[in-house]
Amino acid sequence: MSVVLGLTGGIGSGKSTVLAMLAEFGIETVSADEINAGLLAKDEDVRREIAEAFGEDTVTNDGINKQKLAAIVFNDDGGRKKLESITLPRIISEMRRRIADFRSEKESEALVVEVPLLFECHLEKDFDKILSVVTEQRTRIDRLKNKRKMTEEDILARISKQIAPETQMAMSDYVIVNDGDPESLRRKVTALRDVLSRLSKQSGKSAN
Repeated sequence: MSVVLGLTGGIGSGKSTVLAMLAEFGIETVSADEINAGLLAKDEDVRREIAEAFGEDTVTNDGINKQKLAAIVFNDDGGRKKLESITLPRIISEMRRRIADFRSEKESEALVVEVPLLFECHLEKDFDKILSVVTEQRTRIDRLKNKRKMTEEDILARISKQIAPETQMAMSDYVIVNDGDPESLRRKVTALRDVLSRLSKQSGKSAN
């Protein structure tokens, strides 16, 4: 039997890095952020609704003016909820379609789905197991400053809108603490890969 793992974590925790490492190991992956990016770039209905809600200048010929849109929604709870009402139902629908396809095909032992708002959207039942990636806040801030060139004010504003790491840990089956160097993280992800392999084999025996 195949196992579907939900992967979550706050901004700057390194969950996308974990997902990329798992993909390198040959595990099938899905990213809610990538689904969202595809919607913003290609879905005309999404772009039209965003333009109507936030102004024509938030939409460009190439897709979405992400900087302008982010400046609006992360400083306004009402704006953030409005954007989520446009994108989240579509993201969740596509995510569930891919999970259903994976379960029906059963060609791989595991599927890992990265969902930043997994707990906030109450998606726990979509997954067999849940993994949270957590990182000390100062480390998250420094990473985002260096990699995304975000200001500390913007980072803290986004962190404040997300579920606390302690809550994520309590609600998860597995936790990776990503406070070390890349090699330390790779060792933890390797161990996770082995866990997924064992879970798949155990599920297969239970089904027989």
